[in-house]
Amino acid sequence: MKKFIVVFSVLIYSPALFALIILNDGQSHTIGPENSNYFESFRLHDGATPPLPDVTQLNILNGAQLERAEAYGHSIIQCKGGEMGFLGSYDRSQIIMTGGRMLFMDVSDEGYADIRGGELYSEGLGVNDSGHAVISGGNLHFAAMEQSNVEVKGGQINEFTCGHSSHVTLYGTGFKVNGVNVGEGTLLQSSGRITGILETGDTLDCNFWRSGSSIITLVEVPEPVTFALLTLGGVSLRKRK
Repeated sequence: MKKFIVVFSVLIYSPALFALIILNDGQSHTIGPENSNYFESFRLHDGATPPLPDVTQLNILNGAQLERAEAYGHSIIQCKGGEMGFLGSYDRSQIIMTGGRMLFMDVSDEGYADIRGGELYSEGLGVNDSGHAVISGGNLHFAAMEQSNVEVKGGQINEFTCGHSSHVTLYGTGFKVNGVNVGEGTLLQSSGRITGILETGDTLDCNFWRSGSSIITLVEVPEPVTFALLTLGGVSLRKRK
């Protein structure tokens, strides 16, 4: 009779696995696949040099893994790649995102985000309490709330919400709501499906919701190909003269 030995592997949770790393030295720090793990969180603050603070910066590269990173003061998070759960910008700090994937980004309390690429694939982008975000690339959905400001110039926008005295500005051309041309200016509709071509040439085609005293503004800007043709035409006319 054959005997079988069954081995059970048990993972025991330990708070020691989760590390909070505070960076406040006014230096630039880089994390990649060789010096990061998903159980680490980072919190950035200004350096202590008067009269102006030294800027603490965290650079997140392709292959990096972390649980979360939060920036305060004048500190900067530069996200070029990697996988993470959360990024946050508060108190005049900045997030510059050109790549990477994350569940959620929070921009609040006068924080700022410049999103040029990457993916926010779960809860998306939340901009609150006088936060400011500029979106020119990436794949995401967002909510602008509590007197925040979001500018959309490009990217794949899956849906967005504008509420609580916030302001969303869309830059592009050919805007329509539910198939009807709306031109530029303040959007009067409170919900629907908006389409058009954004300033970068990306296609806009998503649902939106607006509530209360919040404002959605449409600004007509030629897409890059059209702008290039207009520029070439102007050069040609000057040469003829």
